[in-house]
Amino acid sequence: MIPCHKSADEIAGVLRGCLQYFRPDHIIVVDNANEKTPPDDTQNVVCEVSPKIHYLYVPQGHKTRALFHGTKLLPDTVKYVLHLDDDT
Repeated sequence: MIPCHKSADEIAGVLRGCLQYFRPDHIIVVDNANEKTPPDDTQNVVCEVSPKIHYLYVPQGHKTRALFHGTKLLPDTVKYVLHLDDDT
């Protein structure tokens, strides 16, 4: 699970690294900001890397809220959660 904010410039590399170890449907990107709509093109970048990666936008800029909503998208087969930063 990767909470992020304005990450269009850096998220692709992080996701490509994750795909070496995790299935795309087990990767959750939760973009958040205190705005009604996403402030940049992170969603399209995520989709370009893999359309199977889950993307969610939460219109509240709080990392804990992003993680909370992201856990709801995890498949039932997931036993552990790894939380990464978007610029790792």
